[in-house]
Amino acid sequence: MNNYTKITEQDIFFYVFSKDELNTDKIKYIEENLSFFTDQISFCEEFNSDKTDDDELRSVISQKISEYSVKIVDLYPVKLNNPLPGNKLKYAAASAEADVFYPAETFIDKNSEYLTRITRNNNTVKLYIYQKGSNEDTPLNVIIYPAQKKFTIENPSEGFLLEGVTKIERIRIEQ
Repeated sequence: MNNYTKITEQDIFFYVFSKDELNTDKIKYIEENLSFFTDQISFCEEFNSDKTDDDELRSVISQKISEYSVKIVDLYPVKLNNPLPGNKLKYAAASAEADVFYPAETFIDKNSEYLTRITRNNNTVKLYIYQKGSNEDTPLNVIIYPAQKKFTIENPSEGFLLEGVTKIERIRIEQ
């Protein structure tokens, strides 16, 4: 590689954020010619030094970088003041109610584009995802917080068994 014009903005981005995505010749060339790339590297390092879980920042960055254009939506629990009656298990012989309670949880994003339902039964947790205005099931990547467990769900509205998940504070959908 003879001149620095063959190094792209994307190369500088990968050099700062993820060197394993960049070929070794480009890494070597950038390191040997740092004076040519000082401003670009400094700009990217400002973002790198301020690593945060700020979803808005991540969303803005993902929209500006076409190679990383991933739609990110965070869903938070909806709190019901008065849970619906009749959610307790009743015995068939009309005897007393069981002490077992299987709550369902609803999560929604700030734009009301996605609605998720979490159902629990004994030790199983199932996730159902509904997207406003969408009639087809498109695969989604889902991250469950706080455990940060990642799942790929092929048919979101059919229900998906969340193995190893007990506590759910937030759901992130990446599409």
